[in-house]
Amino acid sequence: MSAGAVSPTQWFAATAVDELSRRLDDPPQVRAQRARAFHAFETLPSEQDPLYKKYAHLAGIDLRAVDPAKGGAPVAMPSPGPSEVLVLHDASGTRITLPPALASAGVRALSLPEIWKGDGALSGTFTGDLERLHGERFGAMNAALVNRGLYVDLPDALPSPVRVREISVLSEASQALVVHRLIRAGSRTHLFHSEEVYSTHADPAPRLYSSSTSVVSGADSTAVLLGAQGAAGGVVGFFDRYAEVGPTSSVTWLFAGMDGWRTSLRNRSLLKHRGGELSDYEVFLGEGAQSVTSQIHVLHEADDTRGQSFTRGVFKDDSRGTIKGMMRIEPHVRKVFSNLSEHALLLSRRAKADTLPGMEILSAADVKATHSSSVAPLDPERIFYVQSRGLDTEAATRLITEGFLANILLKAPIAGLETTLSRVLDARWGGRALGWDGQGAYGSLTPTSANWRTADEVRMDTKLR
Repeated sequence: MSAGAVSPTQWFAATAVDELSRRLDDPPQVRAQRARAFHAFETLPSEQDPLYKKYAHLAGIDLRAVDPAKGGAPVAMPSPGPSEVLVLHDASGTRITLPPALASAGVRALSLPEIWKGDGALSGTFTGDLERLHGERFGAMNAALVNRGLYVDLPDALPSPVRVREISVLSEASQALVVHRLIRAGSRTHLFHSEEVYSTHADPAPRLYSSSTSVVSGADSTAVLLGAQGAAGGVVGFFDRYAEVGPTSSVTWLFAGMDGWRTSLRNRSLLKHRGGELSDYEVFLGEGAQSVTSQIHVLHEADDTRGQSFTRGVFKDDSRGTIKGMMRIEPHVRKVFSNLSEHALLLSRRAKADTLPGMEILSAADVKATHSSSVAPLDPERIFYVQSRGLDTEAATRLITEGFLANILLKAPIAGLETTLSRVLDARWGGRALGWDGQGAYGSLTPTSANWRTADEVRMDTKLR
């Protein structure tokens, strides 16, 4: 961290955790879990990798004024789309709209109070999943301060894709939304979940959004999970996402980091069943003094598994990006494909980026693994070429940037993401914050038979790069 920065151990006092637990009326096992998590947060290092010592995403953060127990007035809730589970987290709590047709089909969506007051097995499972976060400092912070929650359960063999739209709105000064979600996608199901983060005003004072996600997919299922950071001002965002990919099933992580002062993303995916596929697609736009850190870890533990990660970042002004990936292939694993690609585009002499791809290949049996990375300024010849078509320098730069990022989203199973990205870039390029307008920038994304790409259209990219 930079000189004079406030240490994470000073951000929150143990009394804040106790007050939050009291206000939420936690069960005894949850209070004990919070205490263990807070101890881990105070004692663990910010990064356990001895080769990774760049903490730009922590520079200048001071969360001492942030109150995880703070409440406030509710914001307006948008109208849900057809067959859409709509979840809204704000200062007043959590509101969930579950269509009757999905409820009758066995779909469940529960908020944190419902989880704690429900059956003991679910409460214990949810608490146990929080324990998983105790091994990493900012995951432990999430487990200690969690004040919003979501449990989604999709039964087997649902006939149509299910859209779960989860919105978090930071509308109060010094507010913290700390969310943990547990998602179970049954066998032969199709799930599209979006985690959208907004703020109602560009307050420069620090506010916190911290989330952790656990996804368990059943056999022959498809799960697509989009994270979208659209909160402006001094918002600090921590995203911890974990997936266990089922046999002959696929999980796709997506992330669009289009705003936020400090953003830290950590994706961990486990391929421990034959036929599992994991795709990770991330795009970032940094400007001003924004900072982004992305860490991707994919573990191959079973034969015939496929894993790929594509990350693209564009950085302007004084912004900073760090992209760190690791693909690990365990011994005696066969028929594995693994691909890691990290590229950054710099639009300013002051902007900085690091790409740190890594691979641990412990098996030599029928394995194909490759990685690529680059950090470079925009090529003047490309600018000149586009200008020759009648565009000025700014428009040419914007067009090349959009193509650089949209190419990644074109690989995703949900069609239309690249169109949404174009609208978001229009706002960000014009200096406008996304903000919360009552609908959200990603509300038009609804998976139907018309825009859910088939397996033939979304093929694992096995070309060496």
